[in-house]
Order: sequence, then C-alpha cells, then structure tokens
Amino acid sequence: FKRRDFNYGHVFIRPETFEDKLSEIFKKSERDFKEFPKFSSKYYFLSDNEPLAHAFATSSRLQLIEKQREILIEIKEDRLITKYSRKLTTEDCENMIEFIERI
Repeated sequence: FKRRDFNYGHVFIRPETFEDKLSEIFKKSERDFKEFPKFSSKYYFLSDNEPLAHAFATSSRLQLIEKQREILIEIKEDRLITKYSRKLTTEDCENMIEFIERI
C-alpha cells in the first residue's frame, strides 16, 4: 500500500489473459500504449479516466511495471495497492519493496 500525491481516479493493472485478448476482439475496454508494446501485450490496463490513466502511465512507470512478474496494481484516487498473485519468494519481497519505492 502506498499513498500517492495525486488523484489518478480508478486504475487497475493485471497480467493479461487469453480470455482478455479474445474479449478485446468484440469490445475494446483496455488501454494500450503503442510506445510500450511489451507492456501492452503483457498487462491488462483498465481506467475510468483516460487523461488520469496517462498521467499515471509515465514511461518510467510502464518500464518498471513491465519488468515485474505477474504483478497486480489497483489505484483508487491517491491510494495504490499492489500484490503478486502467486506464492512469494524472498526475491519477490525484495522486488516488491524496490517497486513500491520507485513507483
């Protein structure tokens, strides 16, 4: 958990599934970033406000997120919550601490 200095609305980022890719054929709901194809193919990015989503999705943040393994991020206004969806290792804990410090 980390409190941010800015209200980003509601942002949800999680690993993209095959089902997500299929549903995008029929209804576009996620935000993709052309300049970050690796991020866009790896993560599913939802937001209730496009300008606020782009304010959060800076180059440095997207690069930091795309280096993670299976991280889930939810932002509600100025509160950021993040977790891994798997059993954690010591390396995961160290990576999460570094991630939270840098995001």
